[in-house]
Parts: sequence; structure tokens; C-alpha cells
Amino acid sequence: MTPANANIVYATFGGFSADNVYRTTDGGTTWSNLASNLPAVPIRTLAIAPFNHNYLYIGTQIGIFGSADGGATWSPNNEGPADVTTAQLFWVRNNLTAVTGGRGIWQIPLGPPTAVVTPSPAVAYVGSNITFSASAIGAPTLTYQWQYDGNNISGAIGATLTINSAQPTNAGLYRVIVSNAEGTVTSSASPLTIIVSPPYRTQTLAAGSSRLLALE
Repeated sequence: MTPANANIVYATFGGFSADNVYRTTDGGTTWSNLASNLPAVPIRTLAIAPFNHNYLYIGTQIGIFGSADGGATWSPNNEGPADVTTAQLFWVRNNLTAVTGGRGIWQIPLGPPTAVVTPSPAVAYVGSNITFSASAIGAPTLTYQWQYDGNNISGAIGATLTINSAQPTNAGLYRVIVSNAEGTVTSSASPLTIIVSPPYRTQTLAAGSSRLLALE
């Protein structure tokens, strides 16, 4: 079933038949055969790309086939578990994950990137160092641009951003923009709070005396 439209449903068959993939766009009233150039082999699984619902991937007895036009045409995959039984296909963010009959698990990043920044929220003491990391998934090659309060940080173009000797002026919102040939994504902002160390004082005590100490 297509996530954005419950009336679009795909059905696959496990026998050695030439007509092994069908689709309905009206909730099952009518069905269209999508197996025009597919081999007559069992189809074990079908996955729809979360970033483009016209991108379809099927796992068959002899490997994975993909379609970029909603199933009108198909082509064999050129990377990963070629020519092996593929029992299951599923997505982990924009990673297509394949489980094969030989107890193998394969992953390949596809489509535009997704990005998550950690830590979020972030807290640091004055004078300490804090590092933000971007967990980005997408078809290579990925490029990065970090921002502070919505403005680009000069030279901050890696997967991590480190603030050395943090000061109160560093408090604010940090996020990263990740791009590849398929598109661009902006992560959610991670707020950074800078904590100033509490004031304290020292006092020399005479031998045998006692004092109640408290923060001011």
C-alpha cells in the first residue's frame, strides 16, 4: 500500500508466473499488470521509496529489480545482493535494506539525504568544548553546511561541528544542511545552553573547627 494513498495497493505472487506484480489505484476495483519486462520468477517482497512513491523495488528469487516510473518498466540492480533470493526489503530512513536467502543483510543509501543532529538539546559549561554530530543518510556524495541561528558558519562543512572553549555568546540554535545530487535537507535545530559555573569562595579553617558550607 502506498503511504500517501490507501487506494494504491500492490500485489505480488510467489509462483513461476510471468504475471507476478499487479497494482490497483482504486482500492481494488480494477488491477493493472506491471510485470511487462520482469522474469517469470517468484516475487518475495516489494518496497516503496519514502522520498518518491514512483520508485519501487522488488525482491525476487533471482535478485532485486527497481522501477523509477511506478512499475511501468523495471531494471535489475547493479549493486549489492545480485542474483540471490531476496526475502525482504525495507527502509531505514533512506537506506534500502535487503535480507537475502543466504542469511545476508545489505544496505544502500538512496535518494535525497535525511539528517539528524546530536546532541539535542545540548548543554555545556563556560570554557568547555562541545561537539555536534550530523547523522546523514543519502546517496553519495553528501555535502554539509552548519548554521548558527539560521546563518552559515564559515568553514563548517564537515559531518561534525566543535565549539572550543564555549562562551555565553555561543548559546543559540545549531543545525546542518545536507545536500547530494538528489536534493537538500535541513535538520531540526539543536539548542545549545551555556552554563556559567556557580560562584564559590575559599576559607581556611583552624584545626578542630567546623563550618557549614553553602553555595551563594
